Amino acid sequence: ALLEQMAANDAFPDFTLAYFPENDEVSHKEGPVAAHQRLGYMDALLGKLFATYGGLEEFLDQFALIISGDHSQSATLPDVTEQAIDLAELLPAERLAEAGHPWDPHDTIMPCPNLRAAQLYFRELEPAGYAHIIAQLLADERLDQAIYRASLLDGGPGYVVQTASAKLHFWRDAESAVTDHYGNQWGWQGDLAAVDGSVEGEIISFGNYPNAFERIAGLLDSPNSAPLWLTAHIGYEIIVPHVKTYPGGGSHASLHRLDSQPPLLLAGVPAGVTIPAQPRIIDIAPLCQAILEQRELVTLPVATCS
Repeated sequence: ALLEQMAANDAFPDFTLAYFPENDEVSHKEGPVAAHQRLGYMDALLGKLFATYGGLEEFLDQFALIISGDHSQSATLPDVTEQAIDLAELLPAERLAEAGHPWDPHDTIMPCPNLRAAQLYFRELEPAGYAHIIAQLLADERLDQAIYRASLLDGGPGYVVQTASAKLHFWRDAESAVTDHYGNQWGWQGDLAAVDGSVEGEIISFGNYPNAFERIAGLLDSPNSAPLWLTAHIGYEIIVPHVKTYPGGGSHASLHRLDSQPPLLLAGVPAGVTIPAQPRIIDIAPLCQAILEQRELVTLPVATCS
């Protein structure tokens, strides 16, 4: 309604962000396929918006339009007893902090699950203790990856991704001839299968885990990051007692492409603006800025959670 009012009064500022959370809620409850079938409301809204300005071509003479989401979603299994990975059950010898509560003096682990991923903070633990816990966790075939800094166990710089069948140590390497699609240089040792990685020429790609190296480095380099991250295979979510799940619906938060590759639709973008061949969510703000600098028009990005 607000967008319609702004359009009717030709009152858009230079930059407008419209957020539509309903699709995310539907996808969680009913699954991503069902959510896609209910996007008609947004199509109708855009139709009204275009009509207010005389049609699509007339609209794009004045505006640039970007439609995207902050994540995607993958379908979850219907049986909650199978779909929900309870960390308390996987680590029976540990005392886990209760969800939503601060540390208790007797707690050994502060688990922070977020749908299909989780961070684990530890009160005190030696490297051998971390290795034991990681082995316990990855023994459950529903868990996909354990992610941590190399210094946590083996020492040295860089990051580690470990699965039930593969282990990979990687690091930023200014001397490496191999780069990702964004020009980041990387070195590694171990099995690239941990991130579905492959090298063609001097470019490394990541199949089911898009831009894996840069994303993992970004999360572990955060000053508030936990020392250990977990992700789940498609269909599963990670929980502790009293945490809600979405069995038979949809979820996200892992590195998998089904969780993390939303659409990016653009229209009315000036010819002088470069659109990245493999865009990331962090490219959207610079893209908006480039449009604003290139063209004296109102830029209307419309963001949807998919």
